[in-house]
Amino acid sequence: MQLVDPINVVKVKSVVTHAKALAFIHRFITLNGYPPSIREIGAAVDERSSAQAKVIVDGIVRRGWLRRVPKIPRGIIITPDGMDVLKYIEENDL
Repeated sequence: MQLVDPINVVKVKSVVTHAKALAFIHRFITLNGYPPSIREIGAAVDERSSAQAKVIVDGIVRRGWLRRVPKIPRGIIITPDGMDVLKYIEENDL
């Protein structure tokens, strides 16, 4: 008998990683006035690979929390939905 569905565990871990990265991006923009690089985002979520960090950012974009600005280095904008997620994280001390 299996107590935990492995697919749901992966989905929850993905949401947590995306939320952690989103919070880092917001803090970075607030402190520096510009978005972090993919490598900096990866380092914030303990990913050494830039390719994996890009996968994480792409996942956040698919969730609608971020928008990428084409042809602009560090072209990342937090969407209103992303701001709602950040507000929820802050209000619930997550």
